[in-house]
Amino acid sequence: MLGTDFNSKLEGAGFYIIVIFLLFYSFFPALWLLLTSLKKTSQIIHVPIEFFPDPVVFSQYKEVFSKAPFDQFILNSVIVSLGSTLLCIFIATLASYALARLNVPGKNVFLVSFLLISTFPLIALMVPLFKIFRELSLLNTYWALILPYTVFSLPISIWILTTFFREIPDDLEEAARIDGCSRVSALVRVIFPLSAPGVATAAMISFVNSWNEFTLAFSLMSDKSMYTLPVGITYLKDQYTVPWGLISSGIIIAIVPLIILIIFFQKRLISGLTAGAIKG
Repeated sequence: MLGTDFNSKLEGAGFYIIVIFLLFYSFFPALWLLLTSLKKTSQIIHVPIEFFPDPVVFSQYKEVFSKAPFDQFILNSVIVSLGSTLLCIFIATLASYALARLNVPGKNVFLVSFLLISTFPLIALMVPLFKIFRELSLLNTYWALILPYTVFSLPISIWILTTFFREIPDDLEEAARIDGCSRVSALVRVIFPLSAPGVATAAMISFVNSWNEFTLAFSLMSDKSMYTLPVGITYLKDQYTVPWGLISSGIIIAIVPLIILIIFFQKRLISGLTAGAIKG
């Protein structure tokens, strides 16, 4: 009996040690960036490495905005990410409703095809996208990023929303239609609100993907006034030196909005990610 209790306690301790290690491994890069952004340049390049800032300085956060039009970079990222998210959710809602509620021939094939499309490497699409947007005179415009970001986020959004729409009882929609609602009205008033966790999850994934994307933003935007945050951070680099403090400050500024969003939508995000496992 004592041996069994000892083994169970040992297994429990081992589990927590693994969890603590994984958490430390995951959050250490962000913690290191934060500490680096609060150090003086002399301390950053000091050998041996000094882990904690002494003294704590915030001057590099001010310098980020004075060295580069960082407020414009933030605005560009907000417009592109929010625009692509709203467009993605709008299209994904209509497509998911059709796949979940209507008798669409081969709809399972459509769902699998959407996921296969999402596996295409982005680098393989850069040249065709560049040529298309150049011919359409869309280079250095918000639409040059909003449109491809929407397409790249659609597969996972359609998959998530289709799963949620299927879980909503048909009786609720039928009752709404008996009361005089059309299909579109029932979708807006009944189906869409009840699938709020799924919508929040799809919207968060779409927003984060658009906010963090670098390759397309770097390739399709040559005008510095149209840079998004990931590209704008590279603007902080000097010709002969790498200002690690400024770059770390810029990355922290880019991370903070995502942290706020995740905290704000935490409950809906968790319920949306776990709904499929719970409901089967």
